[in-house]
Amino acid sequence: MQRSEPGVPALAFAQLLASPAIDPDSAEQFRAIMAREGTGELSLIRTQEQAPLRWFREVYPDLDAEQATKLGIACAEQAQLTSFGPLSVPLVSAGTVAQVVQLLTYLPVITEAVTTQSDPQRDDLTIRLTGN
Repeated sequence: MQRSEPGVPALAFAQLLASPAIDPDSAEQFRAIMAREGTGELSLIRTQEQAPLRWFREVYPDLDAEQATKLGIACAEQAQLTSFGPLSVPLVSAGTVAQVVQLLTYLPVITEAVTTQSDPQRDDLTIRLTGN
């Protein structure tokens, strides 16, 4: 695996493998690929590696755009990065930490229970979440 490869975030991938969105045979194929490459679900999460998209091409060699879209939607539906589902889908699709922080500004649109305030500094960023 190379960090520069496009992929699926490790936590979302692990949740997808454990979900009914992927059939058991395909999940086993993914696990065999991971074993061949010297990794596993926990290792991916621990090292924050992504599951390379080439794994999906290997497991689903005839995957077309429509099927890939359905699989992507199933992945997003299974991802639970937070206990608040509507926030999990945008977070899992964010490509950078900066995008995650930008998404936090939309929390008041999603729920009136929380407001956000960010204070960027030269070397760090403070984010305040306030319950209403």
